[in-house]
This record gives sequence, C-alpha cells and structure tokens, in this order.
Amino acid sequence: MASTASSNFFRHWFRVEIIPIYCVTAVAVGGATWYLSRLARGPDVIWDRTPVRKEEYIFKEEGSEG
Repeated sequence: MASTASSNFFRHWFRVEIIPIYCVTAVAVGGATWYLSRLARGPDVIWDRTPVRKEEYIFKEEGSEG
C-alpha cells in the first residue's frame, strides 16, 4: 500500500519536464524572501508602534533641535 502511494505520488509530481519549473519557482521565492528581509532590516524601518512622525524620530536620533 505504501509503495503504491509513493509511486503514484512520484509519478504525478516528479516528472522530468517539471523540474525546471520547480527550480525557477524556488529561486523566485528565495529571492523575494531575501529582498523582503533586507528591506525589513533597513535603516529607514522603524519597528515601533508609537505615533511619531519620521522626521521627529530622525531629529531625536541625531540630537539636533530640528
């Protein structure tokens, strides 16, 4: 029973013609994940829930009176 299910699964999902589609999809998802994580860790992102304008936050970080 298990060998029949696994052979049916492999016959349906792992055809030789479909492997390039899997590769392109994996590269696209990996690249999008990398790019979004890079954007989320950038210096312009503020992970704070207080309602402060961006300019006030920047002036406070620089120490100027703005």
